[in-house]
Amino acid sequence: MKKSITQTVIDAHADFFERHRSLVLFLVAILTLASIYGVTQLQFDDDIVGLLVSREERDTSTGEDVGARTDRGILVMLAAEDMFTPESLRVIEQTSQELKQLDGVVGVVSLYDLRTPKRVGRRRTFARVVPPPDAEIERIEKARQLVMEHPMAREQLISADGKETLIALEVDPRLTTTALLAPMVQDIKQVIASTSKGTSVSAMVTGVPAIRIEMARATARDEIIFNIVGPLLAILISYVIFRRVASVAIVLAGAVLGVVWTIGILGLLGISINPVNAVIAPLALAIGLTDSVHMLMHIRDERGKGAEPLHAAVSTIRLVGFPSALTSLTSAIGFASLGIAELNVLAEFGLCSALAVVLAFLSVMTVVPLLGSSVLGNFIQLPREEKQTPDKTKWHTHLVTFCVDHCVVTMIASVLVTAWALYLASQLETDPRVGNGLPTSGPTRAAFQLIDENFGGALPVVATVRWDSDAGVTAEQVYDAVAAAHEVLAGEEILGPPLSIVNMYQSMAEKDQNTKSLFQYLAKIPREQLNNIFDRDRRRALVLARCEDAGGEPVFDMLENVQRQFADLEVSHPGFHFGVPDSAVKGIANSTFIMDDLAMSLFMAVPVTLGVLMLALQSFKAGAIAFLPNVFPMAALAATLVLTGQSVTLTGAAVFVMCFGIAVDDTIHAIAGFSRRYRSGESVRDAIVNAYRDLGDAVISTTVILLGGIGVVMLGQSYTTRSFGMVFCIGLLWAIVGDLVILPAVLACWPHRRKKSPDALNPPEATTTEGGETGSS
Repeated sequence: MKKSITQTVIDAHADFFERHRSLVLFLVAILTLASIYGVTQLQFDDDIVGLLVSREERDTSTGEDVGARTDRGILVMLAAEDMFTPESLRVIEQTSQELKQLDGVVGVVSLYDLRTPKRVGRRRTFARVVPPPDAEIERIEKARQLVMEHPMAREQLISADGKETLIALEVDPRLTTTALLAPMVQDIKQVIASTSKGTSVSAMVTGVPAIRIEMARATARDEIIFNIVGPLLAILISYVIFRRVASVAIVLAGAVLGVVWTIGILGLLGISINPVNAVIAPLALAIGLTDSVHMLMHIRDERGKGAEPLHAAVSTIRLVGFPSALTSLTSAIGFASLGIAELNVLAEFGLCSALAVVLAFLSVMTVVPLLGSSVLGNFIQLPREEKQTPDKTKWHTHLVTFCVDHCVVTMIASVLVTAWALYLASQLETDPRVGNGLPTSGPTRAAFQLIDENFGGALPVVATVRWDSDAGVTAEQVYDAVAAAHEVLAGEEILGPPLSIVNMYQSMAEKDQNTKSLFQYLAKIPREQLNNIFDRDRRRALVLARCEDAGGEPVFDMLENVQRQFADLEVSHPGFHFGVPDSAVKGIANSTFIMDDLAMSLFMAVPVTLGVLMLALQSFKAGAIAFLPNVFPMAALAATLVLTGQSVTLTGAAVFVMCFGIAVDDTIHAIAGFSRRYRSGESVRDAIVNAYRDLGDAVISTTVILLGGIGVVMLGQSYTTRSFGMVFCIGLLWAIVGDLVILPAVLACWPHRRKKSPDALNPPEATTTEGGETGSS
């Protein structure tokens, strides 16, 4: 039977490598240098809103910055047993005054900005509600009552129990990156540390800009730990497994260069690293390690048969290159299927991961043979006294033999367990919470949680009310429209008390005044404060609220309900338009698409991947055999999360596709090994057992190295990071079950027909003659 296109390309690569090894080395060096330069150009994207924008919102965005205004607010929280004491008031007043002097801060609102109407004769003034810190105790106690009754204070600036207060800061809109925001936030922390020093008042900073900075710093710190501890642990485990420094160097060099190429090319393409695609580095490492171990195992076997290093490397390319290429192709298809995701961040992750797969394959197919055919190739063999453990001690061989001997029972049990796991998987939910992305022991997270609990939420939400023209629009109509939107937000359970011109007017107007005088009163408010909620020139009013960090589904339901009621308001208030612009909260709501995106991508990836497998192997049987062992790990992983009460994060969703890619990798190598042995004359049972005798060490070694190298992610500072490491390790263990238990049983149960001529599943196997020359069997 004619060789497949894939095998023809692999053979051509082997021939080119054998004749032009120096040129291959030169090309590898050029690509590596270019990638190193690309790494220096890499940027980090910490934009929470842009990260979770959907395709529809991106395409229909009007460029409105209303949501951005709320997302650049910083909150300083002051806490004490009682905020209405001279000491506490002194801290509030001093802190507010000093914060107003900071560069980058364009607005500060605290309890000392609260006003109440007061008449002095015929003149109407607005007196400050909170007295100076040195005021009489009776006056302070009276201020406590006024503040608690003030429409703009309770759960806006003061908690219900009076133990926490907020100072709200608006940041200069030109400060858009963490590099620009970080110095200002640091100045804020120095101010509050200074003003609260020596008092019973504690001070903390939070808000979207502070959260962005904390996330960026935590990611940077974690990356350093992962990129140092992870590889060191992988090196240690590799040495324990291979017991030769040369073997460790060859395996890790192929995998690590694949990571460098991937990250470098992302930098050259101008693609920023964000909390989601940051896992592309461990992904490239995982894929590269898997194929590198298979390559090294075969090079070492060939060297053990007496082949010279170059001939052993060329033989390995011909034999292992085909299943590795097929693995990379199917994995790339699986990741690229995420390109249809509704969330831009997942779509970009899928395409970048597909690129990582291709580059990892190129790295392994060039770097491992280069090093294996160099002087290092002379030091990868174990001395005779250190040869591999006798087969009777290989537990994986006994496991495979048991599954083959009881293939029917194993097969039925696998189908039932997979069906049950798929049922449980349908109950898996996402739970994207901003707090989960923050370091668990950091002050920003502590402040975030306290505000979330005591002020009705910590995440800013904004609703817009617009009118077409001032002509014919009265102050009463504007007030009624804003009040209607205000009432909608006030009715949502996960939102705190809203803030709008309704609160402002209620705090300023006398009891006998009507809304006809609205514009007159608003004109007396400083413009820099009023513009936060009302801009008559732009014919726009805002209703602000805070949302609980309740997770994607509750937030999604809240926004759906709000937008549905806003649609009704547009009917009852002609000429007015109501909306909810993009913000961090809307991004969290969009994260509910994760499961839909994941299910859709896997729904496409599995059949397409198996279809490609059938075409490339020229065998329908191969694709059918691969179905159950590769679906099982994903279903079992999802079922494990459901049974343990876990939910899926953005990065955790990527693990499912990674598990599918790793499972497909070992499946293809196993099917290829079985095919070669079966067509050489061995029985089905012997072909399966002997194929796993050769393959088992590589599968186990890869899994152990990945568990150590990527398992270190569980040391991350945030729950989201630790969750990724935990889910990845669980997925690896279930993939082992699919490879060592289910696949042997499926192979044994499936009827096989021996063919005389090799097909695509059986590429020409290189052999070594006594003279060391490579030929084909």
